[in-house]
Amino acid sequence: MQEYIAGDNVASEALFKKGRLVAYTHARTLKTMGSEFGVAIVREYSPNPRFGAFVRHVGASLGLDGFCNITCMHEKNSDTYYLVEADPRPHSWFALSRFAGVDFSAAIEKFLSDSQEVIEPPSGTYIVRHFSRSISNAFREGNVSEIIQWCVGKDGRWEFIPRSDPVMLWSVSLILIRDILYRLPRSKSFLQLAKRALLKIGVHERWL
Repeated sequence: MQEYIAGDNVASEALFKKGRLVAYTHARTLKTMGSEFGVAIVREYSPNPRFGAFVRHVGASLGLDGFCNITCMHEKNSDTYYLVEADPRPHSWFALSRFAGVDFSAAIEKFLSDSQEVIEPPSGTYIVRHFSRSISNAFREGNVSEIIQWCVGKDGRWEFIPRSDPVMLWSVSLILIRDILYRLPRSKSFLQLAKRALLKIGVHERWL
């Protein structure tokens, strides 16, 4: 049983080398899928030196080596960070962090060169949206306004579409098509037809 902590859900993508911090982000989760502890859809990135010290402590204490996504709760009254998870593997927010000024391609170069410099989050606040999750969640909730905002590229939404990486774009598009089809009004025969169509265009069966 884990104690409930009232506060902000704070996340960090980080890269460590033998416990030493190489690069990190600081982001407050603004919207999730499903419950408040669901996967993040929209994040607000900003610099936070005190959180940076917390991430350094986590990495050194656990001897982390490589990528790690860190989740914690920030209890505002005491200004305390409570570690929820330190998952030593990369995920999709690592690629999206470049929209908040932290480029993990550059961080990998520093990792390989034994540079002691730490890539810190830049000044300013950045709202970053997860492309496929945002649209999928909008269909799930019946949020027509959000769907339209993606169609017209409101507030820079189009920049988060991975157009520069055709393989990634194709992969997330297939997942998105699956999620949209499964949220449309349907019968059993419709589901079978949709499954055959998705398999035909390359969706792996384990995704269905």
